Amino acid sequence: MDCEACTDRMVELLYEELPDADAKAIRAHLDACETCAEAYDRLSTGQELASMLAFEEPPDAVRATVLEAARARAAELAPEAAPAPAEERHRAAEAREEPAADEDRGPWASLLHWIGGFAMRPQLAMAMTLVLMVGIGLWYLDAGRRHDPADTHAIVDPAPGDEVGPSASLEPAEPLDLEADPQTGRIRPRD
Repeated sequence: MDCEACTDRMVELLYEELPDADAKAIRAHLDACETCAEAYDRLSTGQELASMLAFEEPPDAVRATVLEAARARAAELAPEAAPAPAEERHRAAEAREEPAADEDRGPWASLLHWIGGFAMRPQLAMAMTLVLMVGIGLWYLDAGRRHDPADTHAIVDPAPGDEVGPSASLEPAEPLDLEADPQTGRIRPRD
């Protein structure tokens, strides 16, 4: 027996719900596998602690709600599994009559109901978000081209005759007389 099969059946072993042959095989695996034995010990310790707690019956309203939810979930998973009690058959008949009430509302109401059911799908919501993002991006791209902040009517390439020379009051700086020191590689003024 492998570890996965053992861990899948540990709870059944703990509550003694396994046939003798399966229980014997799992106990043999627990004797040989330290990891599974530790997991079983933790599980049995938790069961012992839980058994020390006082058992209290839930309120009738909570019990009814939980049982109704369990029946509904079981009906979703296996709708043909068992015949429904008379009360549930009556609810199912009322649920089947509801679409007929939609048809009595008129064609526009039925169309809106159909579109509403279609529009609430997550794939459509994601697609619409993508369309909005791309659309807004394209709108801003076009708006950015129309209102270019760099476009201030500045002359980038002036005509040669329009160029202005340096001011007459400015004198160029004297050239620096520098040399590289061969020992340190630093630049220094020439002596």
